[in-house]
Amino acid sequence: MKVYVPLKEKKNPGPTMWVAKVGYDSNVAFYAISDDMDELHESINEKAKEYYPGLLDLEKSYVKVRKARLGEVDLPENLVNSATRKIEEKDYEDVKIPASILVPLELELVPVVNFDPEDMDPEFNRFVEPRNILSKREIEYLNGLNGKTELTLTAKDDNLVWVSKTNGETIDFDPFTGKRLVKKLTN
Repeated sequence: MKVYVPLKEKKNPGPTMWVAKVGYDSNVAFYAISDDMDELHESINEKAKEYYPGLLDLEKSYVKVRKARLGEVDLPENLVNSATRKIEEKDYEDVKIPASILVPLELELVPVVNFDPEDMDPEFNRFVEPRNILSKREIEYLNGLNGKTELTLTAKDDNLVWVSKTNGETIDFDPFTGKRLVKKLTN
C-alpha cells in the first residue's frame, strides 16, 4: 500500500506529483496521486468506479488538480493490518466499523500522510481536506448490505444521496452518516 508524505521543498526537493481531489459540491470523496497525468486520470476513474459509482456523472462533482512535492512510502500490508489492531473502531450511531476495514480504506482514499503539518506547504495543507463522503464499502458495512447490492451516488432534490437497488426495491442513504433516509427524495 502506497502513501505519500509532503516534503518541504527547501529541506528535501522530492519528486513533483499530481494530486487530484475529487468530490461533490464542497464535500470530499477521495484523492488520487500520480507522477503522470494519464495515470492520474486512470486512478481517478478506477477509484470512482470502485468506491463512488455515479459520482463523476453528477453536475456538481469536481476534480481539482495541483502539483506537490511528495515522498512515496510503501507500507507492507501486514504492517498496516498489525497497526489497525491498536486503533479504535469508528462509531456511527449504533454501528461500529472496525479499524481493520476503515484504516486501509482511508489510506486508499486519502493516501497523503502528514507527520508534521507545521512543516508542510500551507497551500497544500489547505488543499488536502478530510474526506466526508462515505464510500460504497462504508455504506454497505453500516447497513449490512452484501456486495451484490447495486449502490450508486446520485443527486436528488439537489442533495447527494446513495441509492441502493435490490430485488426491485430502492432505498436511499445519507452519504455523510450512512443512515437510511426515510423521506423520499426525487430526481
